[in-house]
Amino acid sequence: MPRYWGNTKRAAADGTQWNLYENNLLSESHIRYGGYGGIAYYHISDTYIALFSHFIDDLFTKDAIDWDLIACHLPDVLQVAQSIRAGRIQPSTILRKLGTASRKSKLYFAFRELGRVVRTIFLLEYISDDALRQVIQAAQNKCEGFNNFAQWAYFGSDTIEENVREDQLKIIKYNHLIANLMIFHNCHTMTQAFKELEAEGMKLTPELAAAFSPYRTHHANRFGMYELRERDLEPIDYGVTFKM
Repeated sequence: MPRYWGNTKRAAADGTQWNLYENNLLSESHIRYGGYGGIAYYHISDTYIALFSHFIDDLFTKDAIDWDLIACHLPDVLQVAQSIRAGRIQPSTILRKLGTASRKSKLYFAFRELGRVVRTIFLLEYISDDALRQVIQAAQNKCEGFNNFAQWAYFGSDTIEENVREDQLKIIKYNHLIANLMIFHNCHTMTQAFKELEAEGMKLTPELAAAFSPYRTHHANRFGMYELRERDLEPIDYGVTFKM
């Protein structure tokens, strides 16, 4: 099924707000969502699978691009890029070293400024390229579908009740895992259903398969099964007499 939904060469990034307590120091007010919380940030494959998730507390920045910083550290930036391309160092290793946002790491800030330049160029391409906007719109729809699907799986509360950042991140990660397990289950169930239809003589086409999504919830029981046993109850006798 997934090969009819995409080619795994693209992933879309999107975020959705998760509510936090208003008196949480990590909570921020968001004008779009109209409440207090943080942003769960997801990378969604074009095959609907969530690849990566993160939890963000800082939403906006007004800093301008520091071109002088990029120029100063450009040789170091190119050296890192060449090392990754040559296979001498893993990208994950670089991310761990630079992801600390340490004030002592000038290279981290140089990469951050370069990333802002890349995003600006991308936005300009987005404005001028109709085909690119269509691809992004399709991917964005999958992201929005995953946001709703993941929050549907997080039942019992509409608020992250933990006030510690590490615990908040665990909730997002575990919710991400449960959502992917449900996607796997849905994909398997849909495959079996299509096999039955094919056995009955229905002609299946790639266009038909591509129109389906694994973000299906109506068949899932989030609350488990409860067996009610029938018992024969004896009649209640209220005829009690107290002797004085």
